[in-house]
Order: sequence, then structure tokens, then C-alpha cells
Amino acid sequence: MNTKETHRSLHALLPWGGLGCLLGLLVSCAGPQPLYRAIRAQDAQSYNEMMRDGDTTPGKAFLDKRANELGISYEEAKRRDLALSDRKNPFRARHDPSAVSRGAVIYKNECMNCHGKDVDGRGPGLPVPLDSLNFHRTGLRWDITMRGGAAGKWFSTIEHGTSVRAKDADGQPITITMPAFQDRLAKEQVWLAVTYLQSLDTDIPKSNPSSSDDTKTP
Repeated sequence: MNTKETHRSLHALLPWGGLGCLLGLLVSCAGPQPLYRAIRAQDAQSYNEMMRDGDTTPGKAFLDKRANELGISYEEAKRRDLALSDRKNPFRARHDPSAVSRGAVIYKNECMNCHGKDVDGRGPGLPVPLDSLNFHRTGLRWDITMRGGAAGKWFSTIEHGTSVRAKDADGQPITITMPAFQDRLAKEQVWLAVTYLQSLDTDIPKSNPSSSDDTKTP
């Protein structure tokens, strides 16, 4: 085989090889990282300490903590938070396990009751399971793997809330409403929750210490 033929053969194989790698990644990825693996013990502890005063919202507690850490006023911390984009995630789920961990803590405390500990739309707070909330379904896994999912849309949904139509156990139509979180969470916290949803279980750092968290499945 001459050089030109060799190059032609390689070019013919590369697309299939690349497709094989992508398919392999998709098959190996089951969805967002399990909470008990994603959450670092120090991040769970930090959140619990931040929320020790039960008379405040997570967003206000977060901004109070940020203001104290940076030596700025609460108003300035809030101004900086509000300046964050509504469309572009400032964190990179595939490269920032710390952000994934902090987002997983937000998810566990604010979202898990309805969305489920496995992010499958089967939380005890829902009247019926919702397959549309299942982040393990193939199409969504592919979308997250290839382009990070619909980060801006998820941010907007968390911020402003939404409603979906479903059927109850008797087949009767019902409306399930997700409340708006814009007055409960800081924008950075919303983006952290989105970052967790963008995470892939194939990216779990082998050295990531798991938290002593009751979401672990035996």
C-alpha cells in the first residue's frame, strides 16, 4: 500500500473510530454523578454550618458568607451575584469537581425531594413519577455528553419555576408546579445546581472523598 492509499484508509477509519469513542462514552455514562460520590464532606459541612441559623434562606446565608469572606458589604455581594449571566454557566462541570460537589449539596437540599436522589424524577414529593425529569434517559445523556445539556434553560426554569401536565394514579389530569427559586437561592447557587446536573458519572475523581451522606444506595 502506497502513502496516498494509507492516508485514504486512515481518513476512512477515523470517523468510525471517533463515533465508536462517542458511543462508548455514552454507554459508560449513566447520567449525573451519584450524590454520595459527588458531594465532598467539606462542602456538606460548610453548607450545614452556613444554614445553622434556620431563619434565613440559603441564598441570603450564601451571600452573607461571601460578604464576610471577601470583606465586602452584603449589598455588594448581592450586586456581584446579580451581575452573573442568565445564560452562560460560569462553571465547567467536566473540569471542576468542587463546583459539582457544591452543586450536588444544593440539589440534595433543595431539589431531591421532588427530582429524586438519583435525578430520575421519582422523588417522594411528586404525586406521580415524571419521566421528563429523568436525567438518565438516553437522549438527555447524549445531549449532556456532547454539549452540556440546556444549561441556560435549566437555569431559567429553576429561577422562575414551571408547571407540567401529568396524570395521576387514576389517569386523571393534574398540574404539577415547580416553584421559582430566584428569591430563595443566589444566582451562583442556581448555576452550581445546574453544574451538578451537567456532571457525568464517568468524571468522578477517584480521589474524591465521599460524604457521610444518607443518599448512598447500599
